[in-house]
Amino acid sequence: MSYSKLVDDIIVRILFCSILSGLFLSLVMLFFMADDLFSFVYIIFYWVIFAVIYLFTGAPIQYLLNKRPGKFSIIYFLIYLIVGTIVNSISFIIVSDIEQFYLTTIFHFMILSSSVIFWFMDSIFLQNRKL
Repeated sequence: MSYSKLVDDIIVRILFCSILSGLFLSLVMLFFMADDLFSFVYIIFYWVIFAVIYLFTGAPIQYLLNKRPGKFSIIYFLIYLIVGTIVNSISFIIVSDIEQFYLTTIFHFMILSSSVIFWFMDSIFLQNRKL
């Protein structure tokens, strides 16, 4: 397989991983944290938002980490957890009250669930081919 085809394959896998991770995170978030908002419209709304966030923040990290693939690597999970903490902190500061946002259960649940979902999807769909 040529290098160009391999890079195209990796890019498609990264895109697929971001889209699927966004879907699962929207389902988890709406089911566990906002069950009164659990509807098709809100699922699509949050799916798009989460997929875009995953694409812009997670895709570059995935691309770099895929140079040394490791399925279900704890190191990769810790990297996603750190990045998830930074991204969720910025998001919570933008959309909610800045005082004590880090003390809420929702904040910690979002960090953990977004990191686990992305790490799991990354390990299944992406971390099996080397650049």
